[in-house]
This record gives sequence, C-alpha cells and structure tokens, in this order.
Amino acid sequence: MKNCNCGSDINRDGSGQLQRYLKALDPTYAPIDDRSTEDLLVYAKRYAAQIRFYDIPESKINDGIAVKRISWREFFRRDMSVIAASVSVTDANSFKKEYDEVNERLQLFPKPEIYAALYAPIVGMLKKIDRWLSVAIPENPLYADLKLAIDSDLKQQVQKIMAYEEGFLFVDPAFDLKLDLAGVENKEIWGLTETVPPDATIYKGTTPEEKIISASLFAEDIFHAFYNFLNRLIADSEKYFQFAMEQYPAHQPHMALFITFLQLFNKAQQQMNGLTGKMLDFYYKEVLHLETKSSVPDKAHIVFELAKDVTEYDVAAGTTLKAGPDKSGKEQFYKTTGDLVVNQARVKELKTIFVEKVQKGVTTASETIHAIYARPVANSYDGFGKKFEGTDIKWPTFGIGNPEKPKPTNPCERIDQIKALAKRTDLAKIGFSIASPQLLMQGGKRLIEIKLNATAAALFAKQQQMTTANSANLFEIWFTGDKEWFKVEKVMTAADQIRFKKFLPVNTFNPTTNDIEASYYLIKETNSLFVYLPMASPPVIEYSTKLHTAFAYTTTQPVMQVMLNPELDLKSADYKNLSADNLSLHVKVGSVLPNAAKFTQHLEQLKLNGIDFTQDERNAFERFSLDGLSKLVLQNESAGVLPPGKPFDPFTAYPNKGKSFYIGS
Repeated sequence: MKNCNCGSDINRDGSGQLQRYLKALDPTYAPIDDRSTEDLLVYAKRYAAQIRFYDIPESKINDGIAVKRISWREFFRRDMSVIAASVSVTDANSFKKEYDEVNERLQLFPKPEIYAALYAPIVGMLKKIDRWLSVAIPENPLYADLKLAIDSDLKQQVQKIMAYEEGFLFVDPAFDLKLDLAGVENKEIWGLTETVPPDATIYKGTTPEEKIISASLFAEDIFHAFYNFLNRLIADSEKYFQFAMEQYPAHQPHMALFITFLQLFNKAQQQMNGLTGKMLDFYYKEVLHLETKSSVPDKAHIVFELAKDVTEYDVAAGTTLKAGPDKSGKEQFYKTTGDLVVNQARVKELKTIFVEKVQKGVTTASETIHAIYARPVANSYDGFGKKFEGTDIKWPTFGIGNPEKPKPTNPCERIDQIKALAKRTDLAKIGFSIASPQLLMQGGKRLIEIKLNATAAALFAKQQQMTTANSANLFEIWFTGDKEWFKVEKVMTAADQIRFKKFLPVNTFNPTTNDIEASYYLIKETNSLFVYLPMASPPVIEYSTKLHTAFAYTTTQPVMQVMLNPELDLKSADYKNLSADNLSLHVKVGSVLPNAAKFTQHLEQLKLNGIDFTQDERNAFERFSLDGLSKLVLQNESAGVLPPGKPFDPFTAYPNKGKSFYIGS
C-alpha cells in the first residue's frame, strides 16, 4: 500500500538465544548509581534552593526576593547546561495522566469545577515552558525553538484559553473558571496583555452538561498542542545539552568547575557500576568454573555470477574469498565449505501452489483440503506478472491462502486484505483432460461416459453431500465448441435421471426428455461420470488455438476438460490418493431404434421393476425421429474421412488385426 506508515515489517527469524536473555543477568540491569549528568545538574539546582545564601554584610540586592528566601539556586538556574538538563528530565506523561484522569471524571460528571480542573495540566505545561523561556539565552537553539513555537501556535492556544474562560460566563454566569495565569512571567510574549473577546461557540447543547461535554473536545485540542510540543522539546533535549557542554562559551567559572567535577565523577560511577559485572565474572569463573567457549567462525551465503565470456568455473572447497575490512579496519576472509561448479544456469520462472488445509480434529488425519491457490508468476505484485508498485518489493515465497483468515495487526493490513480479496484471481481448479477423436460430436443427443478409477469414490461421496445440501456442484466440464469452449456444470436431478436412463439399455434416448438441459450424473457402482449434451448444445469440434483461447493444449483432437470445484473440502488422505489414470471413454451419439422383440422385452422388464411405459412415451415412439443427428463422419486409418454416400473399405484395402474404423458425427 502506498504511503502506509503502519510499520508492517516483521522480524520473521524467530527468537534466538540472545533474544531470550534474562535482563536480570545483565550487569547493567541494576547499576549502583544510574544518575546521568543531567540528573545531577537538576539535583544540584534543587538542592541549592534549600540552602540559604548569606551575602557580604551591609550589601543589598534589589531583586525583589525576600532576604529569608535568598538561596544558592540563582548560581545554577540560568546556566545553559542546567536549563537543557531540566528539559531532559521533565516527565511529560505526568501531565497527560492528570489530564486523562480529570477528563474521565468530566465525562461522567460534567460539572463546572471539574471542567475548570481540565485546564490545570495545560496551564502547568504553559508555566514550565514560560520558565525555560525566561532563563534561556537568546543565542542558544533552545530559546529559538521556544520562541518559534510560541509565535506560531502556542500563543494562539493561550488566547483560546482566555476566550473560552470568558465564554463560560454565558453558560453559567455564577461560576468563574478562575484559570491561574498570574504566574506566567512573559505575559506580552504569550499575549496575556491583549484583549481577547469571549468565545461561547464551543459550548454547544441544550443543557449546561451538554455544553461542558462539547467544550471538553476543544480543550483537548489545546492540551495536545502543548503536550506534543513538550514531547518534541524533550526529544531534542540531548541536542540542547550537547550544545551547552561543547559549544556554549559563556559558562560562569563556578559552573565550569562543577561540570568538570561531574565529568570526573562519571568515571567513579562507571567503576562502581562495574562491580556487578565483576561479581558475575567471579561467580561464573571462580565458583562455577565455567569456561568461555571458543570462537565460532562467521558464515555467509555467497552468490556467484560468471563473466559473459565464461561458461562455467570450478570453485574448489577451501577457496579464500575476500570480504573487506570490519568495523575495526581488520581485513575479513571467508573460505568455501564445499566444491561448486558455477555455470550459466538461471531461474527462468518462479511459480507457487498453496494448498489450504483446515484441521477439523486433533490429528493430521482430520485435515481437510479447503482450496488450492496457484500463482504462475510468483515474484510479481499479483502473482500473474503485474509489476510492483513503489520500492516495497515483497511476495509470498510459498504462496498465500485466504487473506481473510489471518487477523490484521493494523488498519493498513486490513485494507490490504480487502483489496486482495476483491482482486483475487489465483483460486485454482484441478482436474484432467481427454483429447480423442471419439469426442467429435457435431449434433444430436450425446452421452459421454468416463469410467474413473477407485480413487474417485471420495469425489462421488462429496457430490452426494453437495447435492443433499443443495450447494454448488463438484464438477465443471468443458468442451471445445464450434465458437468457443462451452461448459456443463448442472447435475441431472434424480427424477430426470429415471426418465433419461429408461431406454438406454436398448441404445435409445427417451424421446420425451427433450426438456432436460446439458447436465451430468454419477453412477457410484461403476465409478462412472456421465455427461449429457442435448440437441440444443453446441457441436463439439477439434481443438483450435484461435477459437479455444481460454485453455491451451497441444493437440488437434476435440478436448473434454473435467475440473473440480475450487473449494474442495476433501479429506487430506482422499486428496492425496486422487489420480486420473486407467480411464475409459465411451461416447453415444443419437438413438438406434430397437427391433420390436428387444423393445417388447425391455418394456416387460420395466414393468417387472415397477416402471410404467407412459402414453406420452408411446406417442413419442410412434413418431420417433433420429434425435436431430444429421451428420455422419466415417474414418479409417488410410483414407482419413470417408464419404458416407459411396462404397468404402472400413479397414482399408488390406485389413488385418489391429486396424480401426471410426463412426461418429
């Protein structure tokens, strides 16, 4: 999918030993002192705020701070490194947690005092950002980013807060939200000194509760504006801190000495934190006496490609291959593990067949073959040769089953599944084909019998099951017609079968069955598939590459193609045993009017079986016609097609054992 950022790349290599490594066994899991330089700077600033500063006697500092509250904090708070450290250790999630808790209460109890509390975390973030702006120096990147965010967005959000506060008086004149913005130092920069008209448009609804719920959605937009910026600022704090440590030239002497001390203290921290690793080494090596495994050489899969003028090349086992330098600059060498003759062979085609199985029990014997999917051009976008879109070139190595079954992990995967299902064209059909001159049937009523082997019993049972359930049919039979392929997929009903088969023992089609359409039926006792083509069905002719483009064959004989329903639902064992060998084909075209004696004998047998000879059938036999058969084809081995109106030698002028004579339509 284009422009999809769901991150669908998945590591499919499984889990290795290193991925199952217990964190508690890592020497760095529980360090003795895990405080960073940023943590120590912020700690020093906060600790300095608790120490009272005593100035030189009789000196006066006119900074507006009470003498009792003067501390050492001022020696730290304005240094660039301390400001960047303060940004780094800020916990933005605490603001979100507070906001979510208040918002949850508000949705249950929409009261004015809870609505006012919804703005508290927003104002808290506003004041924190404002303090950073107050102490930041204009020449550093932090100040520039703060000023840009305020001018472009945050100032407008603050003015919305002011407008919504005044607008609430239209909802409840007796309640003042009293949002505390007095602690903001840079009032002009935030626009607090500007006159902002009240905005009551966010309070929509008929009751005060509905209006408060409506306004909470707009407050949420303001919260996310501040929250998202605060997260971006924290993410960039490392950049601000590195600038302060490496490029900022205006550190006060005492701060330069303190930062130097922290850098040296970091060395002591590393030594202390290394004690856990030393304890583990002592335990493994001295107590348990574990030995370090010897090094294992790296392995790599190499693809060889010959030069154009070389047909083949022998690569002996142990051949050294140069792999270039590693990260440390040391040259790497690999050796082949076996003999190999590289030639010009290429993979011409990649195709896949995916057999979709459904396990309906606890054993593999209960597996059912649900469907088969085939992709003739596997390394393409759709499996049929379409080129990939974009740079995300991926294709299922072993094919792919039903896209609805795997549960999507993100919206992009669900959209891809819906698209794949709509465009799916790789549902395959299995079956067999017969090319034979016996299938040349150009008119009349036609009956084709194919005797299958014993493995077809499972198919016959499946067809009976589908007929009982009144679902789709199992077989789909195609013939090479006079214009194109034509299909027979209807099952002859049990009632029609009784009428249709009534006079077949005497080689005669029942003349009252002209209403029966092209269809097929099965005889389980003989494993026979019968296909009936009425006079209305197209002629069956020789296969032509121009006419019959749907399926390709290398024959000039008429073709009959028997395919199974793509949704098989066959047991796995039955599917594996299916075969199309040892088949026999019998074709009947038109009726042969029996002699009176045989016909009378057959009628008596029908009567014994409880089957009546109806008056309609009597009338039809009295005006019996030749089932529409109007063309006769005669053919022998030497002359080919023979003219039916002239004398001919059925088995050629020199007949002998094994020669054939063909009569068809």
